[in-house]
This record gives sequence, C-alpha cells and structure tokens, in this order.
Amino acid sequence: MRIKQGGNIGSASGRAKLKQRREPYWVVITRGCALGYRRGKKGGTWIARGTDGNGKLVYQALGPADDLNDGNGLTYESAQAEARRFFSTADGGKLTVADVLDRYLAHVRDHNPPSTVYDYETRIEGILKPQLGSMLLRKLSTLDIERWKTQAVRPVEGNERGRAPDTVNRLLAILKAALNQAWQQQLVDDDSPWRRVKPFRAASTARKVFFTSTQIRALTHACKPEEFKHLVQAALLTGARYGELTSLRVSDFDEVHGALEIRNGKTGSRTVFLSDESVTFFARLAKFQRRDALMLPRADGKQWGDNHHQKPFDHAVKLAGLDPASTFYALRHTHISQALLAGVNIQVLAENCGTSVRMIEKHYGKFLSTDRRAMFNQTAGLLFTA
Repeated sequence: MRIKQGGNIGSASGRAKLKQRREPYWVVITRGCALGYRRGKKGGTWIARGTDGNGKLVYQALGPADDLNDGNGLTYESAQAEARRFFSTADGGKLTVADVLDRYLAHVRDHNPPSTVYDYETRIEGILKPQLGSMLLRKLSTLDIERWKTQAVRPVEGNERGRAPDTVNRLLAILKAALNQAWQQQLVDDDSPWRRVKPFRAASTARKVFFTSTQIRALTHACKPEEFKHLVQAALLTGARYGELTSLRVSDFDEVHGALEIRNGKTGSRTVFLSDESVTFFARLAKFQRRDALMLPRADGKQWGDNHHQKPFDHAVKLAGLDPASTFYALRHTHISQALLAGVNIQVLAENCGTSVRMIEKHYGKFLSTDRRAMFNQTAGLLFTA
C-alpha cells in the first residue's frame, strides 16, 4: 500500500485545517522513519512509522496531540522526540558503533586526500572497530567510553608500553566525530554519553625526546638489519614521517636538483630539499635500482608495515642506552631541532617537513630561542663605548 504524504502537522492551527481520515498525514523525520498525525472527531493522535531489522514497516501509537494548546497531549516537537525513541528500538536499535564508524569513514573518503583517508582507515579499521565496533549505539554509555580510554593506554601483549595519551586522544577525537555525525543524522537522540568524556590532559613524552650527535651515532650503530638502519638514517636526514618514508620510490628522488618528492604525505604532496649529505645517501641507495622500486624496503624487499619498525627500534634504543621513552618520531624531532640550531629558516623548514610554523614554534621553542640569540649576537658593535 502506498503511504500518503503531506499535510501541515507542525502547528495546532495547521492540523485543525486537515480533513478527518483514517490514513495519517506523514512527515519524514529521517530516512525510512516518519511521524504521522491522524485527525479524529475530537482531536488527533500521533503515530510513528519505522522499519525493523528486516526492513518491514512497524508502527507505534505515541499518544494524543496537543491540538488545543492547553498542555494536554504531545506537541509536534514532543511527538518527534517520542518517535525518535521508537526508531532507536525499531531500526536503529541494531545499529552498532562499527556501523557509525563505517558511515563516518565514507564521509572522510569523500572529503579528504588519500593520505588523510589512509590515516583514518588505519585507526578506525585497526583499533576502534575491533575494540568498540560490536557495541550497540543505543547502549553506548559514558562509562563504556571512559573504560575503553583508560584501557587503551595500558600495556598489553605486543605493546608493552601501551599507547601514548596523545595517541588515545586522537582516537577519541575520531570516535567522537563519528558519533556526532550519527547524532546530527538523528540516528541517536542523546549525545551526552560521549560529550562527557574528556581527553587526557597529559601529552606523550615522545615530543620531548631529542638526540644529540653522540646519541645518533650510538643509535644508528645499534640498528639491525642494515635496511632498518637506512630507514632510521633517512628519517634523521629528512625529518619525514615513517609512513612517508616507507612509501618512497626511487623515482621520487631527484639527484640533479637534490630533492625528494613526498606524494602521499600527511599534509598532502610536498618537495623535500636535501643537503649534500642527504643527496649522497639517497644516490647510493638508488644506484642500480629500478625507478619503480621502493627506496627503503625491508630485507625481503617488501614495504614496511604500520608497526614493523617498533621492535627493531626499541631494541636499538636499548642497546644504545637511550631514553626508553624514545620513539621513531623522535628522529623527526631531532632533525627539526638540529635544523633550527643550524639556522635554517623556520618557514623553509616547516614546508620541508610538512608542518606549520606555529607547530614548530610550539614544540621547538627552546631551540628557536637559542638560534635567535645567536642571530642577534651578529649585531655586536651597534653600541660604541669609549
């Protein structure tokens, strides 16, 4: 049977003009879900219509309408709220967190570059869905999310350190964005369960680790196998991120102009200009290699995966006697800090590393202050004394 649509049911005056009939006047609230008003001899009533898990239409009487504006019965707004509660147990009752994450990931794919999509896919498919995906959306509570957040930073088998607080904060931000989208699409009535959850205040200590020249020598000497050593050296020479380095091809290296082309960087494509030392390093790796070959492959010739670097890096850090909090990202910190101390222009450095001047100023302020004092010392002699 075709469901009739139409009629002004949003106001008591509009509803008073409707003809009496058995078939309700319907207004769609969300896709597949509608609120109906049935006009009777002595006032009207509200009805909700949705679908069950098998796509079958289901109906629910919500109660009398407040047609006299005397506070008796449900207003249009109240009827909508009641209808959404019904929908949450009809169709939306089977909606899981994984469904919500899938919808959000589809949105990310439509509005972002491949590098961003890859980052979101990795976090959603690899972490969030396995840990939270099976939970029903309508049953998700603040306690559930807080419990997950706390457990996410605890050491587990295969990750003895646990995740850093700032890493969990990024995961939480993605989860909240997906849940907010579901709320905006009226798939769930209440956003307070996740709105109450706050990110960790403490940031990861990884940003505070910078290697000295002596530590760099000790670290690279301890790196095994040789292919992993090349990966570490490339990070130190360029400041590029792990994922950017592992996807480099020989064709991305321009020896003539001394540059690397990062094609799928976190912030988009960019050109990394190299020092003479770096050009010599990459020229040696590229020699006799096909242009479509990986610049920095594993020992078996395959590309490094998401966490393939973790164990060899932790082992090298331990052998070199370095701070146990050191991570692969510390290589990027070291490159940026050394470049600042060497007097590299901050704007050029930001563009080379695929970041912003503001981020460099925020995280490397102490090196900037040292560098700037050295610059101003070049003005010696401005004051003449007898």
